[in-house]
Amino acid sequence: MNSVERLGEIVVNTIEWFGASLRFSRRMAIAMCKPPFRFGNILHQLDTVGFGSVFIVGLTGLFAGLVFAMNSLNALAWMGAEGMVAPSMTLSLSRELGPILTSLLVAGRSGSAIATELGTMRVSEQVDALEMMGVDPVQYLVAPRAWALVISLPLLNFTFVLMGLIGSVIAASPYDISAQLFAQEAMRMADANDYLSGGIKTVVFGFMIAAVAARQGLNAMGGARGVGLAATQTVVVTSVLVLFLDYLMMLIIGPLMLDW
Repeated sequence: MNSVERLGEIVVNTIEWFGASLRFSRRMAIAMCKPPFRFGNILHQLDTVGFGSVFIVGLTGLFAGLVFAMNSLNALAWMGAEGMVAPSMTLSLSRELGPILTSLLVAGRSGSAIATELGTMRVSEQVDALEMMGVDPVQYLVAPRAWALVISLPLLNFTFVLMGLIGSVIAASPYDISAQLFAQEAMRMADANDYLSGGIKTVVFGFMIAAVAARQGLNAMGGARGVGLAATQTVVVTSVLVLFLDYLMMLIIGPLMLDW
């Protein structure tokens, strides 16, 4: 019975966590759309979240394009179809690799930072001070960070895809595939819907990362250990949810893209 009780407790706690997260996400979405809009805070967070992640996202995209293109070329060369590396890499990067890897990188870098910052403010009672002054901490602290993630993630995804394609061109050069031929084959097979689907995913991922990181940070307890636990849980939960939401959106967006 102890094992059954523990299993039931895990299920109940998971359901309660999802319910509380959905309520917090709704509260955050309302705060994002309700004035006053603190554009100074949003610009500051865009610099921290967006511009601060450009280097790591671009570098990762370059090497991801190199590695995946080299593996694809090894398989395609065996069939004499090296020219197919351009459309395969373009579709893979724009639809799946770009949104997923960019979101995982931002979740690890910026998501944990948001949880740590808000958690420190919670345990040092700065959030309580804001509430005592009648300031909504979700609108003042969370909304600018959420806007920064929602705006910057699609742009970072574009950077990742662009650098991934550059890496693919470099990997394809020993096979006598020029950059011009690579671009022609890529544009022949891919269209705007492929990039649009990736952009939609990153907007959803950005909102989710902001909601999870902010909730974990604002609920942090127990001093420095609680702050570290909030940051760790943020990275783990957002990484799993990125993959889970990607699967759900492929079930929804995939058929719509085919109809378009």
